[in-house]
Amino acid sequence: MPFYQRLGEVPRKRHIQFRDNGTLLTEEVMGMEGFVGMESILYHLQSPCRVMKIGGFEEIKRDEWVPDAHAHRHFKTYDIDAEGDEITGRRLLMWNNDVEISLARPKEQMDYFFRNGEGDEVVFVHEGTGTLETIFGNVPYKEGDYIVIPRGTTYRFKPEGEQRYLVFESPGLIEIPKRYRNQYGQILEGAPYYHRDIHPPAELNTHRDKGEFPVKVRVRGGYQTYVLDYHPFDVVGWDG
Repeated sequence: MPFYQRLGEVPRKRHIQFRDNGTLLTEEVMGMEGFVGMESILYHLQSPCRVMKIGGFEEIKRDEWVPDAHAHRHFKTYDIDAEGDEITGRRLLMWNNDVEISLARPKEQMDYFFRNGEGDEVVFVHEGTGTLETIFGNVPYKEGDYIVIPRGTTYRFKPEGEQRYLVFESPGLIEIPKRYRNQYGQILEGAPYYHRDIHPPAELNTHRDKGEFPVKVRVRGGYQTYVLDYHPFDVVGWDG
């Protein structure tokens, strides 16, 4: 029993002409596993493929520590220095082929938008409140929340006050484990959370601004910057 979500305006049928004040909108099918997995359909004022200019590429470099002896380690992480923003301030603790685990204590506001093209993300809010702005709408968050961000989602944090995060990034799908779901997809009684704990985007704001809007995309083991001549949150409606 997957949750059907809908925000804004969508046409009565999929894959038909849909206009906004006479302007033909661009339909984007965003799927987790191509056309056979979970998907959403978004309707943009502009083509999401359009780019005004391409900026630089920054390779992600990892500094691996290999200890001389195998022993238990205690990571004392609370006193890490505040630096960067919610993306550039991530301090990678450990990683393998399945997951990267980072800490972040940002001190700067994001002046760009971000999209992870290499995996899903889960951000645990250890301290702080704010709003995650996304192409799907705004997601308010508070201390103790887990924010799940599917791959390919363009977003930007709008924090309120000091923040601390624990961040998980995975090239695999982050979803509710099968052992917590019945055959219809409903969360079982023995699961540690329930449908009532899941809060989708609450408000969709369609931006029609023109200008220069940088978008940083994680791809090919690094960060590629693109500049758009339209606001990336130009979605008038979506469902899925």
